[in-house]
Amino acid sequence: MAAGLSKRFGRDKSQIEFRGEAILCCSLQRLVNTCADEIVVVCHAGNRKTLEEESTPPRVRIVVNAKTSSGMAGSIQCGLEKCHKHSQGVLIVHADMPLVSTELMNSMIGEFIRHKGKIIAPRFQGQQGNPVLIPRVFWNEIYELRGDVGCKSILGNRADQIHWLDVKSDEILFDIDTEDDYREFIRRT
Repeated sequence: MAAGLSKRFGRDKSQIEFRGEAILCCSLQRLVNTCADEIVVVCHAGNRKTLEEESTPPRVRIVVNAKTSSGMAGSIQCGLEKCHKHSQGVLIVHADMPLVSTELMNSMIGEFIRHKGKIIAPRFQGQQGNPVLIPRVFWNEIYELRGDVGCKSILGNRADQIHWLDVKSDEILFDIDTEDDYREFIRRT
């Protein structure tokens, strides 16, 4: 997802540069390298051109969320509407979390296959992070979300339906919301 308004950052954080390209493109490349069957990228109109300039495989679809004011919930819902009708689950990945690795996402997909019907959520030292992988059976609950909220409430209500994937890195907790976060990201990489 790259449809946010970047209010705390003060400018479009998906366009900040890392190694000569927009951070959004870095995040997309890690997704392209996963074993996911399809990739739906939800963005705002300003990011569409950046994404279309990338050479992406046919399994990548770019969707503009025309209602960016609907917050994170609206962006997630916009993406769900464009998923293939036979999709079994959705891995919700935020473009402002550039440390999340392809390996982690592939591990989550593998756990999803092994633990059918379970929400797959990573945690580091007991703290839940992102991305999350949510089976289709819970999508109706996602459609009930409103505003600038993600799926945390669904996880809170479905603790018995979560398969936790314990990870050894805080990559699942780190996102870029401020200039200080960006400087920390550059320092780490």
